[in-house]
Amino acid sequence: MTNWEMNKQLIRSRAEEIITLQKIKQSEDSQTFSFDKTKEIIHELEVHQIELEMQNEELLIIQNELEKSKKRYFDLYDMAPIGYCTLTNEGIIEEANLAISNLLGKDRNKLIKQPLSKFIFSEDQDIFYLYRKKISNSDEQHDCELRMIKDDQTSIWVSFTTIGESNSKNEAKYRLIIHNISERKIFEEKLELSASVFKNAGEAIMITNLNGIISDVNETFTKITGYTKEEVVGIKTSILSAGEENKDYYEMMWKTLNDIGSWTGELWNKRKNGQKYAQILIINKVYDKQGKPSHFVALFSDITNIKEYENSLKKMAHFDSLTKLPNRVLLADRIQNAMLQTNRNKQHLAVIFWILMVSKM
Repeated sequence: MTNWEMNKQLIRSRAEEIITLQKIKQSEDSQTFSFDKTKEIIHELEVHQIELEMQNEELLIIQNELEKSKKRYFDLYDMAPIGYCTLTNEGIIEEANLAISNLLGKDRNKLIKQPLSKFIFSEDQDIFYLYRKKISNSDEQHDCELRMIKDDQTSIWVSFTTIGESNSKNEAKYRLIIHNISERKIFEEKLELSASVFKNAGEAIMITNLNGIISDVNETFTKITGYTKEEVVGIKTSILSAGEENKDYYEMMWKTLNDIGSWTGELWNKRKNGQKYAQILIINKVYDKQGKPSHFVALFSDITNIKEYENSLKKMAHFDSLTKLPNRVLLADRIQNAMLQTNRNKQHLAVIFWILMVSKM
């Protein structure tokens, strides 16, 4: 039992006692009370009067506290950063706080007594209709996401959370909480786009930590290397190396990566089946929000066919097509390289020609 109910009961019992005393006084007019009895009754009445006055003061204090609580509630309701409104069962706005007014860029008076559907984006009206059907005559919490129209006709993404209730007239009402989720939706769209690009890229993409441990790969990576994502995640990139490049080549690559944050070059790697293939590789260092390096992202393509074609062109240029022997072009190239080397080392170079004479019999 609450304090208010206890006080109410106490007041009633005191009032009944007073009425009883009055009735006794009226019914005993013919009798003469003793002075002591009369004094006792007067004292009792005075005590009751003081009690009533004290209870009245308590009631005033409680009423003031209730008024303050009510004011605090409406202040919180109006100034809350989240949109709150009350809807009738027909979807008419009965109450709305300032957050909804600011969210839609409309004066609050222009929202009251208006159907909420009026502010729903045209393409999302079906979503709102189905949502209305779901919350109708339901006292459970329901959620949905859709777009609303601002006063300037731009759209914003919001989430609805609705809880049903009934008023004193047993009329259905709905408390609606509205969150602005536009930033989250934009972020989700960017993530979906990034995921789509990652998945469908024509180049193989490999993400590693700073120690070269693979954390993610795309489908093109699997097509080129033969390794599935499950087989390489958590494994070092050295699993792909064919061992064709020397130590100096890798040292130069890592120095470039550390100095400028990116490197582009060619490497020979091997597939899961052991077959070697040539690749054009681009590696970029990725930084976190604090500006510290966190990952490497590598993009590569299989250029084995291009390298084979280049080798065939070199053979055609440097070897005789009939005898398969080195020709003058290759000789000139080798002599030029040898001359550069002797000049660099301050050495001498000797070139010997001989002529093979074939006599006719």
